[in-house]
Amino acid sequence: MTVPRLPIRAVLLAFASVTLHAQTTTAPVATPKKVRAKPAQPPLNPNIVLLDPAHGGPDIGSTLSTDSLEKDATVAFAARLRTVLAARGFTVVLTHEAASDQPTPDQRAELANHSRAATCILLHASNGGHGVHLFTSSLTPISSLSAIFESSSTVLPWQSAQANSLQQSLTLSFELSDAMHAAKLPLVVGHVSIAPIDSMTCPAVVLELAPFNDAPATDSGYQQKVADAVAAALASWRTKLVAQDAVANPAAPAAGKRATAPPVEKPKPIVAPIETPIAPDTAPAKPVTPTGAKP
Repeated sequence: MTVPRLPIRAVLLAFASVTLHAQTTTAPVATPKKVRAKPAQPPLNPNIVLLDPAHGGPDIGSTLSTDSLEKDATVAFAARLRTVLAARGFTVVLTHEAASDQPTPDQRAELANHSRAATCILLHASNGGHGVHLFTSSLTPISSLSAIFESSSTVLPWQSAQANSLQQSLTLSFELSDAMHAAKLPLVVGHVSIAPIDSMTCPAVVLELAPFNDAPATDSGYQQKVADAVAAALASWRTKLVAQDAVANPAAPAAGKRATAPPVEKPKPIVAPIETPIAPDTAPAKPVTPTGAKP
């Protein structure tokens, strides 16, 4: 039998086609590398309260009188408030304890976020206005908010991290407002951005002491009255947070039970000057008096 001869070009093309098919079907497939997911952060702790006395070191804040500075008044009030809160079973974390300390706003926010506190209060004092001033961040709240105890690995922008917790911050402000009214303390509420509140991931409010009747912000009796009202508000706030967590997690601790706080590194004082935050009473946002509250 005579075998027909094929053109050389046809033979080469056929050989190339077979070779290409073999390479396509037999080439090893690379196994994708496993990517380790970013671990979720631990939930916020309802028993931990972070207090941030405003100013410190060369940053004196406002001059309340000829012999009284805001940085001294906020540290004194923080110490008084810590004693009252500790008596109710709270673990209190301070961004600094002495008026000579000067942690930067970023250091304060880092400490607040690392502490996993479910309550962060920035303390200010003023010789203008009347009574207690409460402020939340002027950022726009994120519409789809996670539950306060839900772990998340989402990375938030540093300058607007508070937006994700702002709804909880507003609820915390309502708790404090109710306590101030119950204590018959004049109250003004509003929104303002004061460093470092916008970078905090915890529910956060600014509490500013202004003169009350004839008592200045430095008056010990006045500070004690406000501290007692704050402690009552935070006790109620804690109970609600624990109840909220119990719905999602039956193993959550009972209300009022003291939880072990994670270790928190205290920021070391630094000597470099920082930019003075804008005092709430001079902020561009105009405070709004809530309905039914006397200015």
